[in-house]
Amino acid sequence: MSEHPTNDYEFLSALTEGVDNSPAGSNPFLFGIKEQNGQFIFDYSCKGEQGTVLIHFIPDGLLAWTTKKSEEAARKALEQEFGAPITENLGDLVPAVALMFAVHFLQSIQGKTVSLLNELDEEATLWLRGVVQSWSSDGEVTNLSDLNKDIERLAKKLISERKQSLKASIALFNAPEREQMKPRYDVLLPVWRKARDTFRNIKDLPAWQGMIEMGFRDHALPSDLIALLSGDPDDLLELSAELRAGAEKATLGGEDYSKASNLALEHAARLCGYKPFQHGPRGLRKQMDRANAAGESAPPLEGPRKRPNRGHPRSRKRPQKPPSQ
Repeated sequence: MSEHPTNDYEFLSALTEGVDNSPAGSNPFLFGIKEQNGQFIFDYSCKGEQGTVLIHFIPDGLLAWTTKKSEEAARKALEQEFGAPITENLGDLVPAVALMFAVHFLQSIQGKTVSLLNELDEEATLWLRGVVQSWSSDGEVTNLSDLNKDIERLAKKLISERKQSLKASIALFNAPEREQMKPRYDVLLPVWRKARDTFRNIKDLPAWQGMIEMGFRDHALPSDLIALLSGDPDDLLELSAELRAGAEKATLGGEDYSKASNLALEHAARLCGYKPFQHGPRGLRKQMDRANAAGESAPPLEGPRKRPNRGHPRSRKRPQKPPSQ
């Protein structure tokens, strides 16, 4: 399969590979996938009191549709970010967003299938009340006020539920991955302990921060956390104004960020989607312990996963055009 899918078959192959490679018990797909004559088919089902709804979805236009929508959304978001139209080639961004968008769309069909029966149950019940009321009055319904009020309440309820569902879905996507804090912390703690030992050996050298950053480049240690190893506010002067302000503010509460355990905890939190210094070490540890005690913790990781643009200061650079071939 090509790096960037160029047709619906390759695109759907990427989605199904994501299903096959997902950890056991955490498969996000709520539908059946099958391949027939070179075409992927998605089957959905929902059983209610009334019977069973079956949806046979053939995504023969999914790649073109998600690509178009994803590019429109990406350009609009970047225009809002930078305050100017974006004309550059967005490179790998659009295929990545399109794949994510397709997963969300396919999952949402299952939810809509479930809500279909629930909503029709309530709507049909109100329709039946109106019909029976009409029959009982020989077709001349003179008092519909109660029925109309119930119809209005149902309409508001459905709108409210859809709004809340959409907001919750967006919030869930941006929510920190608390269940990954403990395994990431366990991986990072020995790394930061070694970085701490290295600092003690080279602390008298003017370029010690850069030496640690290079020496631990495989672990991508954040520069502001490296600067905190010494516990000396003057060492923060090497940072950019934005990073320095965040680090200085974090230490105002008396937290000791020169401890390897606190640095590992903050680093793990960033990799899980927390903003830099969003919580102090004590607050982060409580959240990590709570998630671990609740049985949410995933199996230990082989190493810290790199998550672009999450847990690190956001780049203000505009998208660059790809180099000419």
